[in-house]
Amino acid sequence: MTASDDHQQTYQAIFENPPRSDISWEKVLDLLRVCGAKLFQNGGNDGQWIQVWCETRRANAIFHRLDHQPCLAPLMVVEVRRFLIASGIQPPRTNE
Repeated sequence: MTASDDHQQTYQAIFENPPRSDISWEKVLDLLRVCGAKLFQNGGNDGQWIQVWCETRRANAIFHRLDHQPCLAPLMVVEVRRFLIASGIQPPRTNE
């Protein structure tokens, strides 16, 4: 998968302060895939549990995505940011 300007914008949005409340779950999950993270998703009655794994740094995180929320809550943005830092994931480079 090739990184796009959209991936760059999503990465930058995750690191904005204060944390934003308009970052799409789909864009974040797509960004994580492009950056090489492995995603394991399990559905439940109250939403979806998403386990994220970065092989190079052996970092992992578990995110809870509620069914009725298309965007991350600000506290979840902070958790994704912490995962990106812990795993050493840098902004994706676009093919120019």
